[in-house]
Amino acid sequence: MSKVLTKLKFAERVNVSPSCVSQWIAREKISGDALIRSSNRARIRVGIAISQLEKTLDIDSRLGTNGKARLEPLKAVADDEEETIENRIKAARWRQIELSNEKAEAEAAARAGRYMLADDARREMGRIASRLVTMFESALPELANALAPGDREALARL
Repeated sequence: MSKVLTKLKFAERVNVSPSCVSQWIAREKISGDALIRSSNRARIRVGIAISQLEKTLDIDSRLGTNGKARLEPLKAVADDEEETIENRIKAARWRQIELSNEKAEAEAAARAGRYMLADDARREMGRIASRLVTMFESALPELANALAPGDREALARL
């Protein structure tokens, strides 16, 4: 269902004067399903009116020096959503705050020692592997002596 606005609110939304909207209605640039008429007042279905204006307004009046109508940002608007510059700015600020929070959380985790550099991790794993190899190598002579046929006591100790 299309969002419905008064002529005044619609004029503010597309950045034109209310009299300009009245002229569009009089010249049938906005007509039919885009209008909800009640006595002398008309309400406008935003989505339908925007698509009608895109078709009926000539390009010179839309893009010329006096062309102030902002139809482009509204073109992709869903019927129930209001896409305005203010909302875009708010969304961008919100995203900036989210990114700032994520960065702060990552820095706090790094300070707490949750993260480390990959090179440091590789180096530490190499040291651990080297210590393990040294321990096994130093235990080999004892194992060999324990397995020798004459030393049953050494075998029992292992």
